[in-house]
Amino acid sequence: MAPCVIAIRLAHYKRAPIAEAVIDLQLGFEQQPAATHLEEFAATLRDSFPQSQRINTFALAVATSNGGEISSNAARETLGVRLTSATGSRILQLRRQGLSYSHMQPYSEWESFSEEMRPILESFVLEFKAISVNRLAVRYINRIIVPQGVDLEAYLNLSPRRPADVSADLQGYFMQLVLAQKDLGPEYTAIVNSGLEAAPDPNAMAVLLDIDVFCTKQTPMDLAAAWTVLYQLRERKNEIFEAAITDEVRRMIE
Repeated sequence: MAPCVIAIRLAHYKRAPIAEAVIDLQLGFEQQPAATHLEEFAATLRDSFPQSQRINTFALAVATSNGGEISSNAARETLGVRLTSATGSRILQLRRQGLSYSHMQPYSEWESFSEEMRPILESFVLEFKAISVNRLAVRYINRIIVPQGVDLEAYLNLSPRRPADVSADLQGYFMQLVLAQKDLGPEYTAIVNSGLEAAPDPNAMAVLLDIDVFCTKQTPMDLAAAWTVLYQLRERKNEIFEAAITDEVRRMIE
């Protein structure tokens, strides 16, 4: 794709089909944050995120004795805290290995979204003494509503191809592409998921286009460098989105 074409096509869409946008960082620490410390930090953000919920994991161990008796033991561990804004449009997850920030519908723009996260990230890094960046990711989950029964190839450049001699209507599909981004570096990967989901209108289909671009290069803590990579991931996500959709979708969302 020629650079000039990319510049035009990466314009802001007024009706972007973004259901959720996520900025995610996995970090290394001098000492991994305790769940209680994460909850204390979450309390300082209560004005912006009044709703709080623990992120728990459950493990069940089952053992059999020599006599054939079966015993079980359940354990619960708190991994972090999930915070939600009053409107439900922003979700912040504080975890023992890092944090993520989600922008739910309706989507605004990357510039304001990333700037909202910046002071939270800075405070988190200082509070928990983060010493390294282990993984950076930008993920955008799109839901594109199209009429029921249409040829998906008119809307997406990646879709399942039905054999010509099969006339049955498509009721569902799921496909995944794992794409190495070698031009960015050996640690860069994009995962693209596409499929059909339930639509509120029975005469329509919701087409999922989920693009997750990430870098797994471990580097010493440097927030300026981390943001440079996040912006790079966002640009690549945009390029993949544009390559995946057709002009029919562009007309729908412009």
